[in-house]
Amino acid sequence: STAAFQGTIVVGGRAAGIIFATGARTKLGRLGTLLSEIVSGETPLEADLDRLGHQLTILTIAVCVGLAVLGLIQHYPIHKMLETSIALAVAAIPEGLPVVATLALAIGIGRMVRARALVRRLAAVETLGCTSVICTDKTGTLTENRMLVTDLVTCRRHFTLSGRGYEPVGQLACAESDGGSLGEAGALQLLSASALCNDARLENHADSDGWHVHGDPTEGALLSAALKLGLDQDALNRDHPRIAESPFDLNRKRMSTLHECTSGGALVLVKGSPESVFDICNYVLSEGAQVSLDGETRAWFSKENSRLANAGLRVLAVASKEIASQPVCLDSGALEADLCLLGLIAMSDRPKEHVKEAISSCQAAGIRVIMLTGDQKATAASIAAELGMASAPCAATTGAELWALSEDALQRVLKEITVIARVTPEMKLDIVRRLQAAGQIVAMTGDGVNDAPALKQANIGVAMGQAGTDLAREASDLVITDDNFATIVKAVEQGRIIYENIKCAVAYLLTASLTSVLAITIGLFANQGLLLLPLQLLWLNLIMHIFPGLGIALQTSTSNIMSRPPRLRTDKLLDRFEQFQITLRATVVSIAAVAAISIHAAVSGQGKATSVALATLSASLLLQSWSWLYAGRTIVQGKGLRINWPMLINTGLGALTLTAAIYFPPLAGILGTAALGIQDFAIVTCLSLATFLVTTALGRWHPGWLYRLHRQ
Repeated sequence: STAAFQGTIVVGGRAAGIIFATGARTKLGRLGTLLSEIVSGETPLEADLDRLGHQLTILTIAVCVGLAVLGLIQHYPIHKMLETSIALAVAAIPEGLPVVATLALAIGIGRMVRARALVRRLAAVETLGCTSVICTDKTGTLTENRMLVTDLVTCRRHFTLSGRGYEPVGQLACAESDGGSLGEAGALQLLSASALCNDARLENHADSDGWHVHGDPTEGALLSAALKLGLDQDALNRDHPRIAESPFDLNRKRMSTLHECTSGGALVLVKGSPESVFDICNYVLSEGAQVSLDGETRAWFSKENSRLANAGLRVLAVASKEIASQPVCLDSGALEADLCLLGLIAMSDRPKEHVKEAISSCQAAGIRVIMLTGDQKATAASIAAELGMASAPCAATTGAELWALSEDALQRVLKEITVIARVTPEMKLDIVRRLQAAGQIVAMTGDGVNDAPALKQANIGVAMGQAGTDLAREASDLVITDDNFATIVKAVEQGRIIYENIKCAVAYLLTASLTSVLAITIGLFANQGLLLLPLQLLWLNLIMHIFPGLGIALQTSTSNIMSRPPRLRTDKLLDRFEQFQITLRATVVSIAAVAAISIHAAVSGQGKATSVALATLSASLLLQSWSWLYAGRTIVQGKGLRINWPMLINTGLGALTLTAAIYFPPLAGILGTAALGIQDFAIVTCLSLATFLVTTALGRWHPGWLYRLHRQ
């Protein structure tokens, strides 16, 4: 009898079934229950923007009411102050903020797709930027998942097998000089058993690119190794038809099959992790005979297993047992006992190209990479050391060792560990929860159905596009279409760039909004009247906010973005440095606008005061969008000579609309502007450039208290 779980597809045959679980008690039902219990919270950016929106609303209402009262005290007409207050309220709220933020996210997603990272949830993109821990599978993500059998170990014999890929071409060589025919016969029996206890298919596609595996790559490598020695799977199955099977189980860590024998009996074959197979073996095949597996021989096999695993090889043990009669079914408990150990099979799975560099980039960025794998600890630790993840044995442990610790010890180990071997999907979910409880932002990779709860629980669930199941992809936030860890790192980098762009764009938009408020306020206090008419305020808000903000949001890279530590979830979108810069820049630009009116009045008279103010504010804000690119942590080192097309295009559009507002008669008539002469143009140009130079200097250098304010 075989258990068929919900979702199993039956393609043919005849059977009688007994339902033993329904609804939430099925395997998929339990996974569904776990998924329904996991609630995805707000991303840091969503929380920051919501908080910023509430604060701006309250502040704008207070400021506009205050300015209206101030204008009435100065005997401005009530209808004039109402118009100005309403227009100022509109200008003070950066309507372009959601547009800029959404476009920055959308454009970032497009870049990720081109880098083979498919984003399924828009709001989760920026969470990548604050990822502090990446929990990743080994096989297929860090490594190529193209297994190649390299070593065979029988009793006191060690063989090497040459070849490459799945192509069944290679030679068997014995490391011992006295290998002999009996030793090679043991290797043949070992590979025959691995080909029979196997669910994969190896096919040669002559019309494409050669040999392919249909099924698990590990089992495909075993079939390829068997074919190299002339052992054909179909012929073996004809001689020993399969009667029953017990599929691989994460708890048992092995697979068993039952086959017919020509003698009328049956053959039990088992392959799996060495430790699990050793436990059920009492005999060993030696020189063609079955002998007792004594303590010395058992220790020798354990030593060989450790040696191969420490070389970064995946090691499987294979055992067999002949029984006199054919049982009706494969009872694992009864038949998986007193087996004869045939030997060990070791296979290599090399790290993918660029993965080592990607891990190094993560380490420079303050992101800890934790390998979660079902392999042996020694194998995983060796691969981790090769990739530069861990250099000390203490950096690796197993799931069983980890869960045997006390709660406090477990939390301490999780802060330092980089490799966790023999991990089950349930352990993955628990690890993610514990890391999150410690304040970490966790990205989790997975491909199987059982990985879905951990993917859903993680701050960023990353599913594999090639090897991943539909449920894993559905539970994820990000799908890596090439199943490559380096792509995850590219996505993290892009998430940081997106967040930095949004941060600069929001800072610029708030600078522009505060500039409008301060300009009107300073003008009233300086008895210069209303610097801008209501429609001019709205025009300034519409044009000078959107275009420069989009230019900032469209930046493709930021210097040393992956050499900074990840931001904390508690970090604000705008910290003290940005808050100071916004206030400073808005004040400088507002004073420049008032100064422009004063100089214009002294040189030319009062006739074009609002036009001069509008031009000064607009030109200064266009330059401020460039200045924000160089503020504090967004300095573009060594890239000053590159043409920044997004900024140039949007600055050009902003300058074009400003020119139209002043020199295009129909629009000038609506806005109440007048054409500026050469003297006025010179005033606007000089003061705008002065604001840019002053704010850029203070934004790039951090003297004394300003530096300390930035770092706090």
